[in-house]
Amino acid sequence: MLESCGFQARIGLRVLEQRSLITFHDYGFGSCLSMHDHIEEMGKNIVRRLHLDEPYKHSRLWIQEEIEDVLDNDLGSEATRCIRLKVTPDIVLEGIGNLKKLKCLFVDHRYEDRNVPVNIDEVSQYFPNSLRYLKWNYYPHWCLPKTFQANNLVELHMCDSRIKQLWIGGKVLTKLKSIILSSSKVTWLKMEDH
Repeated sequence: MLESCGFQARIGLRVLEQRSLITFHDYGFGSCLSMHDHIEEMGKNIVRRLHLDEPYKHSRLWIQEEIEDVLDNDLGSEATRCIRLKVTPDIVLEGIGNLKKLKCLFVDHRYEDRNVPVNIDEVSQYFPNSLRYLKWNYYPHWCLPKTFQANNLVELHMCDSRIKQLWIGGKVLTKLKSIILSSSKVTWLKMEDH
Protein backbone atom coordinates (compact mmCIF):
# COMPACT_ATOMS: atom_id res chain seq x y z
CA MET A 1 0.00 0.00 0.00
CA LEU A 2 2.79 2.44 0.86
CA GLU A 3 4.64 1.80 -2.38
CA SER A 4 1.44 2.42 -4.34
CA CYS A 5 1.41 5.91 -2.80
CA GLY A 6 4.95 6.63 -4.01
CA PHE A 7 6.88 5.87 -0.81
CA GLN A 8 10.09 3.82 -0.64
CA ALA A 9 8.35 1.49 1.79
CA ARG A 10 10.83 -1.38 2.12
CA ILE A 11 13.77 0.83 3.07
CA GLY A 12 11.76 3.09 5.36
CA LEU A 13 10.05 0.22 7.17
CA ARG A 14 13.35 -1.59 7.69
CA VAL A 15 14.85 1.54 9.29
CA LEU A 16 11.80 2.00 11.55
CA GLU A 17 11.96 -1.66 12.59
CA GLN A 18 15.70 -1.40 13.35
CA ARG A 19 14.95 1.57 15.60
CA SER A 20 12.21 -0.44 17.36
CA LEU A 21 9.53 2.05 16.32
CA ILE A 22 7.46 -0.60 14.55
CA THR A 23 7.20 -4.39 14.67
CA PHE A 24 5.99 -7.02 12.22
CA HIS A 25 3.92 -10.04 13.21
CA ASP A 26 3.41 -13.01 10.88
CA TYR A 27 -0.06 -14.52 11.15
CA GLY A 28 0.34 -17.16 8.46
CA PHE A 29 -1.73 -15.29 5.86
CA GLY A 30 0.60 -12.28 5.81
CA SER A 31 2.47 -9.85 7.99
CA CYS A 32 0.84 -7.26 10.19
CA LEU A 33 2.59 -4.03 11.12
CA SER A 34 2.12 -2.50 14.56
CA MET A 35 3.51 0.58 16.22
CA HIS A 36 3.61 2.01 19.70
CA ASP A 37 0.55 4.06 20.66
CA HIS A 38 2.75 7.12 21.26
CA ILE A 39 4.11 6.98 17.70
CA GLU A 40 0.57 6.79 16.32
CA GLU A 41 -0.56 9.67 18.52
CA MET A 42 2.44 11.76 17.46
CA GLY A 43 1.52 11.26 13.78
CA LYS A 44 -2.08 12.26 14.45
CA ASN A 45 -0.95 15.37 16.31
CA ILE A 46 1.26 16.40 13.39
CA VAL A 47 -1.69 16.10 10.98
CA ARG A 48 -4.08 18.03 13.25
CA ARG A 49 -1.59 20.75 14.19
CA LEU A 50 -1.25 21.95 10.59
CA HIS A 51 -4.92 23.08 10.38
CA LEU A 52 -6.28 22.83 13.91
CA ASP A 53 -9.80 24.17 13.31
CA GLU A 54 -10.11 23.16 9.67
CA PRO A 55 -10.38 19.36 9.48
CA TYR A 56 -11.34 19.53 5.81
CA LYS A 57 -7.71 20.54 5.16
CA HIS A 58 -6.28 17.51 6.98
CA SER A 59 -4.53 14.84 4.92
CA ARG A 60 -6.09 12.15 7.11
CA LEU A 61 -9.47 12.04 8.85
CA TRP A 62 -10.22 9.60 11.66
CA ILE A 63 -12.38 11.56 14.13
CA GLN A 64 -16.00 10.61 13.38
CA GLU A 65 -17.52 14.03 14.14
CA GLU A 66 -15.04 15.77 11.85
CA ILE A 67 -15.67 13.25 9.07
CA GLU A 68 -19.43 13.68 9.36
CA ASP A 69 -19.04 17.48 9.28
CA VAL A 70 -16.81 17.34 6.20
CA LEU A 71 -19.14 14.94 4.35
CA ASP A 72 -22.46 16.48 5.46
CA ASN A 73 -21.39 20.00 4.53
CA ASP A 74 -19.60 18.99 1.34
CA LEU A 75 -16.31 20.42 2.64
CA GLY A 76 -14.10 17.77 1.11
CA SER A 77 -10.86 19.03 -0.37
CA GLU A 78 -7.97 17.66 -2.37
CA ALA A 79 -5.88 17.67 0.80
CA THR A 80 -7.61 14.57 2.18
CA ARG A 81 -5.71 11.36 1.37
CA CYS A 82 -7.04 8.86 3.92
CA ILE A 83 -10.31 8.40 5.84
CA ARG A 84 -11.28 5.90 8.50
CA LEU A 85 -14.97 6.20 9.33
CA LYS A 86 -17.77 4.33 11.05
CA VAL A 87 -21.04 3.81 9.24
CA THR A 88 -23.96 5.40 11.08
CA PRO A 89 -27.54 5.99 9.91
CA ASP A 90 -26.83 9.73 9.72
CA ILE A 91 -23.63 9.71 7.71
CA VAL A 92 -23.89 11.04 4.17
CA LEU A 93 -21.38 9.19 2.05
CA GLU A 94 -21.95 11.06 -1.22
CA GLY A 95 -19.32 13.60 -0.11
CA ILE A 96 -16.61 10.95 -0.49
CA GLY A 97 -16.83 11.39 -4.25
CA ASN A 98 -15.63 14.99 -3.87
CA LEU A 99 -12.35 13.92 -2.26
CA LYS A 100 -10.60 13.73 -5.62
CA LYS A 101 -7.17 12.73 -4.22
CA LEU A 102 -8.40 10.23 -1.62
CA LYS A 103 -6.12 7.20 -1.69
CA CYS A 104 -7.24 5.09 1.29
CA LEU A 105 -10.78 4.50 2.52
CA PHE A 106 -11.38 2.34 5.58
CA VAL A 107 -15.06 1.90 6.45
CA ASP A 108 -15.71 0.36 9.86
CA HIS A 109 -18.96 -1.48 9.36
CA ARG A 110 -19.28 -4.22 11.96
CA TYR A 111 -21.38 -7.37 11.97
CA GLU A 112 -23.83 -5.93 14.47
CA ASP A 113 -24.24 -2.87 12.21
CA ARG A 114 -24.81 -4.84 9.01
CA ASN A 115 -28.52 -3.96 8.91
CA VAL A 116 -28.01 -0.30 9.83
CA PRO A 117 -29.43 1.69 6.93
CA VAL A 118 -26.69 3.49 5.04
CA ASN A 119 -27.69 6.88 3.63
CA ILE A 120 -26.61 6.01 0.13
CA ASP A 121 -28.06 3.84 -2.59
CA GLU A 122 -26.46 1.77 -5.31
CA VAL A 123 -27.21 4.32 -8.01
CA SER A 124 -25.89 7.47 -6.33
CA GLN A 125 -22.81 6.11 -4.61
CA TYR A 126 -19.45 7.45 -5.65
CA PHE A 127 -15.87 6.54 -4.87
CA PRO A 128 -13.09 8.77 -6.18
CA ASN A 129 -11.08 7.17 -8.96
CA SER A 130 -7.88 8.03 -7.07
CA LEU A 131 -8.57 5.26 -4.49
CA ARG A 132 -5.72 2.80 -4.09
CA TYR A 133 -6.91 0.99 -0.97
CA LEU A 134 -10.56 0.26 -0.18
CA LYS A 135 -11.60 -1.73 2.87
CA TRP A 136 -15.28 -2.04 3.68
CA ASN A 137 -16.38 -5.20 5.49
CA TYR A 138 -20.14 -5.81 5.42
CA TYR A 139 -20.45 -3.62 2.33
CA PRO A 140 -24.25 -3.26 2.01
CA HIS A 141 -24.70 -3.27 -1.79
CA TRP A 142 -24.56 -5.99 -4.43
CA CYS A 143 -21.92 -4.28 -6.61
CA LEU A 144 -19.52 -1.36 -6.67
CA PRO A 145 -20.72 1.86 -8.32
CA LYS A 146 -20.32 1.88 -12.09
CA THR A 147 -18.89 5.42 -11.85
CA PHE A 148 -15.90 4.06 -9.90
CA GLN A 149 -13.21 3.36 -12.51
CA ALA A 150 -10.75 1.81 -10.00
CA ASN A 151 -7.80 2.28 -12.35
CA ASN A 152 -5.54 3.02 -9.37
CA LEU A 153 -6.93 0.36 -7.02
CA VAL A 154 -4.14 -1.78 -5.52
CA GLU A 155 -6.03 -3.50 -2.67
CA LEU A 156 -9.72 -4.30 -2.25
CA HIS A 157 -10.97 -5.85 0.99
CA MET A 158 -14.72 -6.49 1.33
CA CYS A 159 -15.15 -9.45 3.65
CA ASP A 160 -18.62 -10.54 4.74
CA SER A 161 -20.21 -8.14 2.27
CA ARG A 162 -23.42 -8.41 0.27
CA ILE A 163 -21.47 -7.82 -2.92
CA LYS A 164 -22.38 -10.38 -5.61
CA GLN A 165 -20.22 -9.02 -8.41
CA LEU A 166 -17.68 -6.24 -8.42
CA TRP A 167 -19.23 -4.25 -11.27
CA ILE A 168 -22.00 -4.48 -13.76
CA GLY A 169 -20.05 -5.55 -16.80
CA GLY A 170 -16.33 -5.77 -16.17
CA LYS A 171 -13.22 -3.75 -15.50
CA VAL A 172 -9.55 -4.28 -16.19
CA LEU A 173 -7.68 -3.60 -12.95
CA THR A 174 -4.03 -3.57 -13.96
CA LYS A 175 -2.74 -2.26 -10.62
CA LEU A 176 -4.75 -4.60 -8.37
CA LYS A 177 -2.41 -6.74 -6.25
CA SER A 178 -4.70 -7.98 -3.46
CA ILE A 179 -8.39 -8.76 -3.30
CA ILE A 180 -10.12 -10.25 -0.27
CA LEU A 181 -13.82 -11.06 -0.59
CA SER A 182 -14.05 -13.88 1.95
CA SER A 183 -17.54 -14.70 3.22
CA SER A 184 -19.08 -12.32 0.71
CA LYS A 185 -21.84 -13.20 -1.76
CA VAL A 186 -19.51 -13.23 -4.81
CA THR A 187 -20.07 -16.47 -6.71
CA TRP A 188 -17.34 -16.10 -9.34
CA LEU A 189 -14.59 -13.72 -10.30
CA LYS A 190 -12.70 -13.74 -13.59
CA MET A 191 -9.00 -12.98 -13.20
CA GLU A 192 -6.51 -12.72 -16.04
CA ASP A 193 -2.79 -12.05 -16.08
CA HIS A 194 -1.73 -8.93 -17.96
